[in-house]
Amino acid sequence: MQRKVLVIGATGHLGKAIARKLKYKGYEVTAQGRNGHLCDELKQEGFRVIQASDNDASVLEAACRDQTIVINCAGQAKQFAKKSDYESANVNVVKTLIAGCLKHNAKLIHLSSPSIYCNYEDQLNVSEECKIPDVHSSDYSYSKHEADKLIFEAAKQNLRYVIFRPHLVVGPEDKKILAGLIKAHESGSIPLFRNGEVLIDLTDIENFVSAIMLAVETSRGDGKIFNISNGDPQELKKLLVELFQQINTPLKTTSMPVNFWFLGNVLSLIEKACKASHYFGFNPELFYTKYSLGLFANHFTLDISNAKNTLGYNPVVTTKESIRRFAEEYKKSDHPTEKHRAGWDGKKILTAAGVVMGATYLAYNLFSGRHDSATEATATISELCPKM
Repeated sequence: MQRKVLVIGATGHLGKAIARKLKYKGYEVTAQGRNGHLCDELKQEGFRVIQASDNDASVLEAACRDQTIVINCAGQAKQFAKKSDYESANVNVVKTLIAGCLKHNAKLIHLSSPSIYCNYEDQLNVSEECKIPDVHSSDYSYSKHEADKLIFEAAKQNLRYVIFRPHLVVGPEDKKILAGLIKAHESGSIPLFRNGEVLIDLTDIENFVSAIMLAVETSRGDGKIFNISNGDPQELKKLLVELFQQINTPLKTTSMPVNFWFLGNVLSLIEKACKASHYFGFNPELFYTKYSLGLFANHFTLDISNAKNTLGYNPVVTTKESIRRFAEEYKKSDHPTEKHRAGWDGKKILTAAGVVMGATYLAYNLFSGRHDSATEATATISELCPKM
């Protein structure tokens, strides 16, 4: 009997790759997506397609009928969006799929995120048992953790599940990670902390799909969480050098002399101001957030031994090969990237930091009665703001 699999979010980078692999392997695949044009493309590839909003709970729950496995690739992955958007896409959809899987006895394979581990410090070989910080790194990571907790609770009602936490998935069709770095570079330069020597993990789409297939084809991973990466950490600067060499573009970087703690707090203030503007009908977007800049500032690698030992996961595509494959496709295309937030390069980030620090210093001294401090505050701004 042919096994049936429902892929939620099949028009996205990850969902599409998973759906194609399943179809190639002979599974009867139903692909759900929101974008009409992309849904039409999937139909042309021979998929059964459900075009529906992630918020259409009745459609999503009904789609679980007769399915052996439901794979949830849907979600709001932007690092700067409304909190309600994260709750709707990352939490409420999971509630619906849990209900559908319990009702129709399907196994749920869910894509979580290693961002829930982030504490803005160096973190090497982070395991699935890592303590989750009491204060989450972003609204996004909070929503992903809330979704995980819903699944753990549903397991008490005999929900069969597997949770994956892949880090920075890249591939030839990537429009977010490597393409995003190129887009950021176009705005001026890429900020580098600690001489760019921070270690970072990537996950090739082929490696990630192989992990998903292991969870589909066996029950060894049922009831477990798995970190996924290439298992091939690279220094950020070396990764950038490789990327820009592959696309024949000179790399421009800005060394960040200010520690991340200060810049992170500056960005937090900017994020809060932007979020407050949502209530007045504005929808500003940022390219760099505290979380995304934190990826440049601190070591962060995953322990993938659990996936290797339990599932038999064997990442065959190296990070260097991942970059080569992406660059090869990128050079053929018209360089499409997703609509990005306002591009702030390293110099502009330093400028913002200098202005905020100088203004804070000036305000503190004025309120303290030190009215001669304007010159000192101006000097602080000048020192931190590079020439534009």
